[in-house]
Amino acid sequence: MHSQDNWDNTTNVYSAVSSGLTEVPSNIPAMAVRVNLPFNKITLISPGVFDHLRNLSSLVLQTNMIQTIHDGSFSSLSTLKELYLERNKLRSVTVGMFRGLIQLSTLKLESNEIATIEMNSFYDLKALSNLILRGNELATLSWTVFGSNKPNVSEQFYIWLTGNPLVCNSMLCWIEQGIRQRWIIWASIYMGQPSSCIEMLRDDSSCSHIGTGASINYDL
Repeated sequence: MHSQDNWDNTTNVYSAVSSGLTEVPSNIPAMAVRVNLPFNKITLISPGVFDHLRNLSSLVLQTNMIQTIHDGSFSSLSTLKELYLERNKLRSVTVGMFRGLIQLSTLKLESNEIATIEMNSFYDLKALSNLILRGNELATLSWTVFGSNKPNVSEQFYIWLTGNPLVCNSMLCWIEQGIRQRWIIWASIYMGQPSSCIEMLRDDSSCSHIGTGASINYDL
């Protein structure tokens, strides 16, 4: 039985905030549309734990101690639109971690310890429009994380990469190209020397700047 304090019948929202949880509760009602589990001590997300939540649109797991998300753990959440995983202990993103999230529009991964993102990790995220990766350990970010061809994301895409030790080189050309082609609306990739970086991307033969799409934002 779920605690009445955790469940709101009028909104179908389940909340267990700062409850000392070390794992995802097994008694979340199947009709939940939002699950709030921030400020707990969850370390692991395993396959099957969310399988019964077929109407879920928002999942909040921020500020836990999550180190591992097994491949396929979210694969049944085809209606999920928002996934909040900021301020955890993730060190990498694997190709199966976000499999099946075909309606996901917002993915927050800021303030983890992410140093690597495998090729095709975001391939299933066809509706993705907000990707927040700031405050991690990324030295680069290849467009292949979205797929082997053009990034498979929403036509209006916002990306945050500030606070990473990014090296400003041609590996980031896809961001400049996305802005020029107007599918990236806003990008934040400040790396300490904004003017020299943008000049390099514009002058690189694979990043030739033609016309104006949207602005590239360097947060100071």
